Amino acid sequence: MHSIFRMICILSMITSQYLGKNNCSFVRSGCVWGYFCYYYGVVGVIQNQEIKILVDSGSSHTFISSQLAASLTGIESVHSSMTVQVANGSKLQCVEHIPQASWSLSGYSFWSNLKILPLSGYDMILGLDWLQCYSPMKVHWGQKSMLIPYKGTTILLCGMIMDQWCKYT
Repeated sequence: MHSIFRMICILSMITSQYLGKNNCSFVRSGCVWGYFCYYYGVVGVIQNQEIKILVDSGSSHTFISSQLAASLTGIESVHSSMTVQVANGSKLQCVEHIPQASWSLSGYSFWSNLKILPLSGYDMILGLDWLQCYSPMKVHWGQKSMLIPYKGTTILLCGMIMDQWCKYT
């Protein structure tokens, strides 16, 4: 089974590179700031723009960077602002969002309520709200892959190791 997952992931990366797209997913994996770490990396698409996405179970909500959001349609004010504490301990105010935003990952369509924050390093962070919608799931940290339920079937989302991600960016 291990070989099959790896083969599917490799074929997915080769196919996506051949098509001129990179359609793999990424998840932060036990990373401590300031130390070398591995990531699942995924390049998604929102409103015809490629985006770098972090899947983070430590994030309560799904966020999109304010810089990217400025180029998107559908931005609305939130009914009540939300204070968000980020990894370095600072607190940010979320006053805008894009409700039920459509985006894709590995050719699969998803919809999320995207809260807008000034992010650096990633265009989108998929948080616990997204993860709960696709539970139960299987995450294989060694393989950098996730199996999630999707429309009555199960799909495989493959990640990239940090050095592969760096070559993309």
